[in-house]
Order: sequence, then structure tokens, then C-alpha cells
Amino acid sequence: MVDYREMTPRQVVIYLIALFVAFLLALYLLVAAYSCGCPRIARSNAVHSYNADHSGCSFTPMGACVITNNNVVSDSYYLIIDDKITATESCLKSWYAERDDALHRVYNWKAPARSCYTVLLPDDWRVACEDPEQQVYGHAPQEACDAKGFEADLNCPCGWRTSLQSGNVIVTTPNLYMFRQSVVELLTGYAPYYAWQDKSLIPCMGF
Repeated sequence: MVDYREMTPRQVVIYLIALFVAFLLALYLLVAAYSCGCPRIARSNAVHSYNADHSGCSFTPMGACVITNNNVVSDSYYLIIDDKITATESCLKSWYAERDDALHRVYNWKAPARSCYTVLLPDDWRVACEDPEQQVYGHAPQEACDAKGFEADLNCPCGWRTSLQSGNVIVTTPNLYMFRQSVVELLTGYAPYYAWQDKSLIPCMGF
């Protein structure tokens, strides 16, 4: 037990600061222990957020949660999701090692546990008007399409093919066409159209 009566005012201040620092360190370690090392995304790119009810999860062989929302998928579909995540993580490991900017320079980058991923297939996906590819619900900002070289068209508004929402939920179309883009966004923190502007990331998105 510390007797404050035997301490000078300066010693009391130093002692209280030390207690506060110890408290912050303990809080940090507690948060780190419960976060399980998963990346955290606090945004939603879609017009609305989908209800990612994890009680409806089916799991890939490596442990990613897949919420199908009654979309019919084959048993091999879960293997494909694992393969796409693994390929993206492998590509990003090299990407991080080669970075020369302070923001993204990470030594010995490690992929998160597969249980960090939640993949949601919406039940209201649609076929895009400009091509036969699938889109999730909601319009994307035109600058997202500008970054990909698509001109503005009032009759065919820019739309998402994949989207991240809070809680590490990857909302993607059943054909998984742009699924790897959201994996890249999740693991780098990039907004979707900025990810495309970094040419070195395009191979990690599967193109």
C-alpha cells in the first residue's frame, strides 16, 4: 500500500501518471486479446446494409462464414471462396513486403484467421444493364466507375459488384466476379476506387 503522506507532490504526480499508463496498457492488451487480430472496417458502401445474421452461416473448409440467403450454391462453392481468399492473401503478402511508403510498409505481414471473414450473398442482386455481370443492390458513386474507365450514363447508373460493410462483411454477388476486390479492401483499408488506382494491387484482385 502506497502512503501518499510520505510522498512529495511531484512523486504523487509521477505515481498517478504511471498508474494511468499501466491502465492504458492493460486496456490495449485486453482489446487486442478479444479482437483476434481481425481487420476492422467501419463503413458501408452499399445504399443499405444487409443483416449479417451469423446463425445462418455455412462454413468453408478453412472456416470463413458464408451466408447464402437461399442462393443455391454447390459444395465446391465453399472451396472456391477459400481459394480466392488464399490467392489474394498470398498476393498481398508480397505487396506489403514491397511497399516503400510509410502508410503501408508492414514487415512480416500475416493474413488474418479465416474466421475473420464473413461472405454474404444478397437475395436482391441484379444483372447489370451494361453487361451480363451481376451487381449488388444500390448505386455506387460515379467516381468509382470513372476510376475503372466507365463513362457516366444516366440510363445505366454506376453500381457495386461487391461491397464491404461494417463487421468485416463482404457483400458479393453469387458469381464472385469482384469478390477479391473486397478482400483487398478489407486487408489494406483502401476505399474501392482507390484500390483500383493503385496499379500494383490489380493482380491481387484477380485481374
